Amino acid sequence: MHIATKTQVVSSNDEQAQLWLTHLWQSEWGGDMMVSHGQVYRLSDLTPIIAKENDTLVGAATYRFDDADGCELMSINAISQGAGIGTLLLKAVEEEAEKHGCRRVWLITSNDNLDALRFYQRRGYRIATIYPGAVDEARRMKPMIPLLGHHGIEIHDEIELVKFFKGTSQRPRLETERLILRPYSKDDLDFFTSLWADREVVRYIGNGITKTPDEAKLRLEQIITGYDTGYGLLAAWHREKHLLVGHAGLVEQHVDGANEIELGYWLARDFWGYGLATEAAAALRDRAFHVLGLERIISIIQADNKASIAVAERVGMELERQTTFKNQSVCIYSMHHSNS
Repeated sequence: MHIATKTQVVSSNDEQAQLWLTHLWQSEWGGDMMVSHGQVYRLSDLTPIIAKENDTLVGAATYRFDDADGCELMSINAISQGAGIGTLLLKAVEEEAEKHGCRRVWLITSNDNLDALRFYQRRGYRIATIYPGAVDEARRMKPMIPLLGHHGIEIHDEIELVKFFKGTSQRPRLETERLILRPYSKDDLDFFTSLWADREVVRYIGNGITKTPDEAKLRLEQIITGYDTGYGLLAAWHREKHLLVGHAGLVEQHVDGANEIELGYWLARDFWGYGLATEAAAALRDRAFHVLGLERIISIIQADNKASIAVAERVGMELERQTTFKNQSVCIYSMHHSNS
């Protein structure tokens, strides 16, 4: 592929550039309104990166830093295809993300955009999550989104692609209507310790005994180290309240002589009763079946934990059996991909 050697990328956003961007966004996107994961964003509110060839504007990208540890590429457009402009713009966004301390760059495209899937995957991006029906929901907010897309494919689903910077693990990150599920960091220790210090929160966790701050710190370190397996508990960040409310995740377990993947979830007491656990569990269920390709998941729940049983049932799990796990009498709830 020929790279446009005379092309430069700049962050200038003067009046002339703004007028050009307004026209670009109108012609490419029908305006500056973008819908991502049910959230509305205005490209004009973001700092653009602009590609110039001599004095001619030939492309632009916009991005935003999310509430977790990533940078979302919101838009990218090149006037000339195959000239390397998109590659230069993407690289510029990645450089800005690294400067900001992000671990990854991620983006959303639609199920019909085969050219985008090819472009990004050739540049190191991987499919992280598929959100069935998300474009149908976005169309309610932005009716101009067409039903029929590239290659005659109907547009219904969002596909999230992600690229992790060198030296970082490909750790899962999920978004729901109200939550961001992202890996724990050492900065989350105070919250994690508070969860383990609440007797009601840990009542049905293992033997129901709280942990000291030192014990909680050790457990958090184990969780963070364990992300390299691709599994683990994820911190649940409330998008509107801008704070952590609990955690949920897919966790490797050994039950009755078999290796299993458990779907686990628990929240701080102030956030019980709002459907957040069900929201997180449903997203993790979809990741397990549609992204990781698992055939089966379970939840290990003590019989008196009616709230957790209700969540398991809401996401489609059924009681499989009762057994003993880590010296506790528990119920095994399970679900198979064919029933999802």
